[in-house]
Amino acid sequence: MALIKFPFIGFIDISSLDNLYTGEGELNGKRFSIDLNFEINVTSVETAAYIRHFIDNIRIHDINNKKKIEFDFFEEDTVAGYIDHQLDELSTADIEEIIGRNVKPDLQPESLMKKMQLVRVGIYPENKEQFAIFDYSFGNELTSQVIAIDTDENGNFIQLNWES
Repeated sequence: MALIKFPFIGFIDISSLDNLYTGEGELNGKRFSIDLNFEINVTSVETAAYIRHFIDNIRIHDINNKKKIEFDFFEEDTVAGYIDHQLDELSTADIEEIIGRNVKPDLQPESLMKKMQLVRVGIYPENKEQFAIFDYSFGNELTSQVIAIDTDENGNFIQLNWES
């Protein structure tokens, strides 16, 4: 038995892995879920240490991901389309709860984009091309649709998608 403690998840026996481990974290005062997904039954101490390091750096990955979200909002069309859709779908009360009451209509899209928060991190250690998926929205209670950012094992951006 080789127990390793993972942030937000707890102790895992890396010599006898389950397929899924879950937990919750907090970032900037907001809760997010985290899931660790294995396709193998055993992993090494080195791999476990690498996963721990990745999880320990979620705050840094979040900062980098939010820069990608903002870039896409202004320079591409995925995030802008997502925000426009949310403005159509959310109630006025929900929008006001997220961005405040006195935001002019033409400033609402950018204000809403800046309020997106991390709601989930999925980690897939065996998949080097999609090691982690970070989901962003305004909270699971308001929408099931997210902006998903895929990263490699170093947290480097791979792609951004609008998913539900």
